[in-house]
Amino acid sequence: MDTKYINLAGILLAGGLLASCGGGSSSTTVSKAQLDPRVPITSVNQGAVVSTANNAAIQNMGGSSSLILNTAELALLKMEQQSAVAGSAGIPIKCKVSGTYSYDTDNTAKPGSNATYFNITYNNCIDVTGTTTDGTIKNTGVTHTTTPSNSITAEVDFINYTVTTKTNTIKINGGFNMSSTGIATNTRINTLKGKQLTLGVNTDNFVLEDFWFVDTYDNLATTPVPHNYRISYEVTTTNSTNHAKDFEFGFTTSQTISKLLANAYPHTGQFIVTGGKSTALLVTIVPGGTAGTSTGTLTIQLSTDNRVTWGKAVTTTWAKL
Repeated sequence: MDTKYINLAGILLAGGLLASCGGGSSSTTVSKAQLDPRVPITSVNQGAVVSTANNAAIQNMGGSSSLILNTAELALLKMEQQSAVAGSAGIPIKCKVSGTYSYDTDNTAKPGSNATYFNITYNNCIDVTGTTTDGTIKNTGVTHTTTPSNSITAEVDFINYTVTTKTNTIKINGGFNMSSTGIATNTRINTLKGKQLTLGVNTDNFVLEDFWFVDTYDNLATTPVPHNYRISYEVTTTNSTNHAKDFEFGFTTSQTISKLLANAYPHTGQFIVTGGKSTALLVTIVPGGTAGTSTGTLTIQLSTDNRVTWGKAVTTTWAKL
């Protein structure tokens, strides 16, 4: 069994854990203000908004997007080899510590690359002590090519996929389209796009909507190299005990963001965070100097007219937010 799928829950969840929240509905006529659950961004809270957006979108969601895609790619590639084991499809297979998993596929070769679907179901599966996995991951529409480079695409759906550790219970429902494509000898593009994922973390429930991530990087480098991100999504939270209710924010990169995976902060790029009542922030990372560290410089501009005009740039550092 490819245990990398277990990591996927935590990776997907990372952005939702740090993103604030939203929700709320009514069966009666509501005002425009009630229809906009986003909290307005002001000069008072803008620092906290930028810090949260970096944590949620860049450090976690963006920084993990390549790992999400690589994880899926590796699991699917392994699937093509192991799924052809005679008589194993649909039959419970023991996990490393305890519990079982089973799979279903149309792969007929051994090893092969002709599978178009691969479904794996976990039943109280423990591969690593302290981490239990349940639920199903379905991979359909799988395509895999090896020339001119190793590339794979699939539609991935999570059905009551649950990972339980000593401190957290993480549950995922929903799906996305994924692709991992080599466009040159040492260049790989990972793409993740979907309409909705529901992420449950203990008592918190997050909904990630209309999301996409594109990550381009040198996959053959022997030293750390920057990952270049394009990101967009909406995050809302409901039934939350640890985050403010009835809140959501939008995030999109207006310029490609470059970041080393080991760093908490990007070293170049620009992004926009949208709040309620036509407010938004334009955040520009200043390159050079201590960029990529907590003392790296950035500028923040506030808009109160739906991004028609931007206010005076305020220069600060990540540490001062």
